Amino acid sequence: MNILEIGIARGIEEGREEGMKQGKEEGRLKALIENVDSAIKNFNIDLQRACEGLGTSVEEYEKAKQYFLTHETVCADSGNQ
Repeated sequence: MNILEIGIARGIEEGREEGMKQGKEEGRLKALIENVDSAIKNFNIDLQRACEGLGTSVEEYEKAKQYFLTHETVCADSGNQ
């Protein structure tokens, strides 16, 4: 295996690892949003109480929502090219 092939293989592996990390984080954020929204609906409580009951903060919930709004826009924009 020459140095170019080694570099390509290493780059592929690093990309795969980074993608897995990002996927796990996105899954965690999605679960957070779904759990908070479900608590609000099913227990008829406000956002603050739902977050407190789930051990998170309103700020973390809002950041998660913003993350998906931002990434949906980026994905939609790149798909239109």
